[in-house]
Amino acid sequence: MWKLPSTEQVKQQAERLRAAAMNLRGRKWLALTLWLCVAGAIWLQPMAARRRALEARKERVETRLAAEEEIHDRYGQYHDALQNDPTAIERAARALGYGRAGERIYPLTDKERRAARALMGRQANAPSSDWLAFAGKAIGSALMILIAGVVAVLFFAGLKVEDHLES
Repeated sequence: MWKLPSTEQVKQQAERLRAAAMNLRGRKWLALTLWLCVAGAIWLQPMAARRRALEARKERVETRLAAEEEIHDRYGQYHDALQNDPTAIERAARALGYGRAGERIYPLTDKERRAARALMGRQANAPSSDWLAFAGKAIGSALMILIAGVVAVLFFAGLKVEDHLES
């Protein structure tokens, strides 16, 4: 037959159950806290990756903006020079193929321009925005010989050999 426990045994059992419940309640909070941390990390990871991507994009855009501002400043200086500087106006007109009255213009091909730049010590594919100013400062004897040769060929191209033989 079944025997009833004593009051002391019931109190001890109740105390053990209370301690186990408290221990379990602490573990529940620990498990809940750990679960929330993991869920938060999983939820925040795409946001952190997006933030890194946006920061990288921001850096690229700021770099491009700085380059565009530099180009804008150069165009502003060019515009001011065209408004106020007669030399800049003449340089721009010559770059467009214009010359003074009575001048003969000899247009150069891209290949000839690259060769002239190479003779002057510039890179062959460098932009030619300030080519005339640079050529005026750094013209060398080889370029002078090249120009003299082109002038001589153009001058004598219209003469025929038969004209000299008959006289």
